Amino acid sequence: MIALDAATGTVLAAVIPVVIIQAVQLWQGRKVRQQTRQTAEQYKPNGGSSLRDAVDRVETAVRRLHDRHDRLAERITLIEDHVTRPKEGR
Repeated sequence: MIALDAATGTVLAAVIPVVIIQAVQLWQGRKVRQQTRQTAEQYKPNGGSSLRDAVDRVETAVRRLHDRHDRLAERITLIEDHVTRPKEGR
């Protein structure tokens, strides 16, 4: 067994918790940096599996639906005009 005098015991009692807290903070900081890096990667296209790629796919699908809606609206207007236009020569 190691014998410590009162001064050494007091210093160790003060230093050990600080060292432990610093180690935990370093570990948490590393973990946060890793998670931040992983999150940042989701905002870059990577060929299909990132959040950016998913947003791009949704945007493309919405654009196609919008174009199709415009074409259908034009056709409906033409049909309505044909049906409601007075027949000439009756």
